Amino acid sequence: FGEAVFISSLLKKDNILWIGVDNGLYKFLTNNNSLEHYTHSESDKNSISQDMVTNLAVFDDGTLVAGTLRGLNMYNAEKNSFSRISSKSGDKTSLSNDYINCLLADNDVLWIGTESGGINKMMLPKLITRNYIHNADIPNTLSPNPVNAIYEDKSGDLWLGTVEGGLNRKPKGSSSFIHYTTH
Repeated sequence: FGEAVFISSLLKKDNILWIGVDNGLYKFLTNNNSLEHYTHSESDKNSISQDMVTNLAVFDDGTLVAGTLRGLNMYNAEKNSFSRISSKSGDKTSLSNDYINCLLADNDVLWIGTESGGINKMMLPKLITRNYIHNADIPNTLSPNPVNAIYEDKSGDLWLGTVEGGLNRKPKGSSSFIHYTTH
């Protein structure tokens, strides 16, 4: 890479190794050892939204999603460009928060853990988003802290690791969360 970089995420799909770093996104083609670097450009709306790539996920159809400190980026392989999704979109594709901590692609569903907006559930192909956030008046909502890890178990339950908020489990088909803490 030519300089010291922080690697935040690695993802391999077929002959492509995607590398999320603190100065953009790299695409390494393993069949011919070529490397392409994607960075943010204020003048190019099809560039990645921000250089700090926090996490990567890929849908079953091969669509790459890159999380950044400024929202999501959907990679279009045909155009070799990105479309951006942020909290500023103001429509059904809006995120609750642009600071993306973690991603989990599951068939046509993308789970998005954010810094201060809880967790978002985005569904393809229309990119409709449902947000799950903490509500102090409702006991079985998500813990109030940033979501930094997402895992889906064999039964379809979603496990969420939060910062100082413990572990949260969302049983498959439920909108409620079960909290596991040291208390």
